[in-house]
Amino acid sequence: MSCKHFWRKYHKWGGIILAFFMIMFCLSGIILNHRSLFTHAEISRKYLPENYKIKNYNNGIIKGTIAINKKQILAYGSNGIWLTDHKLTNIEPFNNGLEKGADNRHICNLVKMHNGKIVCAGLYDAYMLTGNTWRKINIQKKAHYDRIADITAKGDSLIILTRNEIFISENFNPFTRYTLPTPDGYSNKVSLFKTLWQLHSGALFGIAGRIFVDLIAGITILLCITGITETVCKSSIKRRHRRLKKAKGWISAMVKSVKIHYKVGTSLFVFFLITTISGTCLRPPLMVPLVLVKTSPLPLTSLDNRNVFFDKLRAIRWDESINKWIISTSDGFYQTDLMNDKPQKMRNAPEVSPMGINCFSHINNDTWIIGSFSGLSEWNTKTGAVRQIMGKTTGHMPIADVAVAGYSADIYDGTVFDYFKGALSKYPVRPMKKEMTYLPLSLWNTALEVHTGRIFKFLLGPLSVLYIFIFGTAIILVFISGWKIHKM
Repeated sequence: MSCKHFWRKYHKWGGIILAFFMIMFCLSGIILNHRSLFTHAEISRKYLPENYKIKNYNNGIIKGTIAINKKQILAYGSNGIWLTDHKLTNIEPFNNGLEKGADNRHICNLVKMHNGKIVCAGLYDAYMLTGNTWRKINIQKKAHYDRIADITAKGDSLIILTRNEIFISENFNPFTRYTLPTPDGYSNKVSLFKTLWQLHSGALFGIAGRIFVDLIAGITILLCITGITETVCKSSIKRRHRRLKKAKGWISAMVKSVKIHYKVGTSLFVFFLITTISGTCLRPPLMVPLVLVKTSPLPLTSLDNRNVFFDKLRAIRWDESINKWIISTSDGFYQTDLMNDKPQKMRNAPEVSPMGINCFSHINNDTWIIGSFSGLSEWNTKTGAVRQIMGKTTGHMPIADVAVAGYSADIYDGTVFDYFKGALSKYPVRPMKKEMTYLPLSLWNTALEVHTGRIFKFLLGPLSVLYIFIFGTAIILVFISGWKIHKM
């Protein structure tokens, strides 16, 4: 078989076979690029594979709890807030006043202030409980896409942490925005992985970059449609000629499809290749070395930001034993008193999964429980001692055998919530209500599962980890084969 014949065959049949996956990548990518537009959209889990059904309080449905009296507690997590008791005897939704949509009801944290007021924070808004209704608090964030990461309280002060900045209010007066200063000796290097991530979505160049990548995705769908149309038309023309029938309409459709496919494919070939290659690098095995390589931010891009903690803040707590605020970031833990000094990196700190911290609970004056997909640890901030309580990582996987999605000291005197297995307690946990099984998943999260290929795990099994690498490489070859045909 000649080289040209091989590339033609691969471009034709590879393109047809991979068209469905390419369209899924493109549609889901557009949704992922504009999360704030789809906050109210959600999908019932009954339409999703079995592993997305909620069982035994898994899938992050309970991240934490607070006690509101001796008998009742409020639990919160990925599907809103629940009123229950210390043994989960009865659990009812407690979401009156919260914005509708699973994405809006993804609760980061819930706190009880010194004056008894209860405040919660979703990804986009904070609410105060008035009677049995949640009332929205005006935070005065810069933009809707500056998502809330955490909320906490100290005395009469309410502190809201977004992924970029800190907002502080005393006695519910207007919030003051505070940007963390650059720590001494801080190296503003970013991983090559993050650079490629931003390049893949277009976010590296702001909203204009995102829209351009959306256009590339839309045009890729057009290439799939015109490529399939050309194949169908050729087959129909041959069949009609054998039957001595006219095929003028089919010929016209084929000529138009070939013309569009050829012109668009060759004109934007470089952009198709950059988008596909950068996406393929964002999952195993290619992502592993990219995470380790640090580079200076590209000038004039979104990564070249004066705020060195831009998109890095994850959680905040006040620690009385060291008289400092502790802030969890994607670069590790920092301590600061916020207003009077620069953050200092805490060297002796627990390991936190790249997916972020899910549990930051106080045990006593100087000891915290830290939980993430890397397991559960006990951390004494005064001595720096760290003790792993649950979870061991195996091989090169960043997920421990106990992937902590939440923790509650109120339920059965201490219950860990594993993302996959659900509630883990020394006492038998009461069965979950059946109607909770099909709680909705946000459209954005559904698109993320499709885009990463995790939604096909029921078909691919362990190979689903390599879904992006396998299909990404195959799609790259489809684009290269099209270019080869054009040059031959």
